Amino acid sequence: MGRDSAVEDYKPSKGDDPWTLGCTAYKRSCFNVKNASHEHSWLTILPEDNNRFTFAVAGVPMKFYHGLKDDPTSKTLNVSSTEFANIQMSFDFGNFPDKERFLRLAVTTGPDLTADTVTLVELSAGNVTGLFEIPRIGGAGVLTMTPKPIDPGPPSLTPIAEEEQNTRGNTKTGTEGNVR
Repeated sequence: MGRDSAVEDYKPSKGDDPWTLGCTAYKRSCFNVKNASHEHSWLTILPEDNNRFTFAVAGVPMKFYHGLKDDPTSKTLNVSSTEFANIQMSFDFGNFPDKERFLRLAVTTGPDLTADTVTLVELSAGNVTGLFEIPRIGGAGVLTMTPKPIDPGPPSLTPIAEEEQNTRGNTKTGTEGNVR
């Protein structure tokens, strides 16, 4: 999404280089996550400074980076005070949260420079402790976990028999009857 649109506008013939592509991809990805947070209550943006970007999924803070999923850089391992505070306040699911354990989304790129894979990376004490690849749909987009709708069909209506109406104390008057 953000990276892919940055690649579309990438023009080395006009002076763009990998640094400008990376900056544009980062800012567009942040923009897309911010916009998505208006549509999904489980996605929130955490206030940061110094051009940092941290968001939370169901209260659990995380960041994203471009690079190898199993070898994050020292910059990727940096935990901001905002992220740390939110890790401590997030829900306790078993052993998580742990002040030494945090999450990142690693975005790797293919030969065409677009996003190739997105992996949820769990880090603890600077080591990768879990990798969970996030599938892409149709080459782009977000995988939504929406159940298929159930179609019960039209309701089946049957008239109440006259004897049943009379036993319940209901009576018919004229051509009108009770309707259930």
